Amino acid sequence: MVPFEKVSAGISQFFIEEVMPKMGMGSNPFLTGMTEIILRRQGPGFVEGMIRPLLQNPWLKASKIVDEDGSIDMDLLYQAAKEQISKTPECVIDLPYPLGRLTLKNADIEKLNQFCR
Repeated sequence: MVPFEKVSAGISQFFIEEVMPKMGMGSNPFLTGMTEIILRRQGPGFVEGMIRPLLQNPWLKASKIVDEDGSIDMDLLYQAAKEQISKTPECVIDLPYPLGRLTLKNADIEKLNQFCR
């Protein structure tokens, strides 16, 4: 189990180091720049604010991915993600505005997992 704060920090760092450099070319440079500023200044707090409400989802609670303390079973989550990405070449996630659509490939799942541990 990995503390929620560590996972939030890992997601934030993944976006800064892996996602944001790839967003600058084809998307709105102003929005991309502002998103990067927010992530760099508020980092895990910004990500945590977006994700923490999801922890109250009854389906997520029933899955036991998150324990009573808010720690996340990264082993279980990682294995599930690896299984799904092995069935398709990529995983597409719709993110809140202004981020848009995020496409993750096998290597991205590996990197994200490393950032969150």
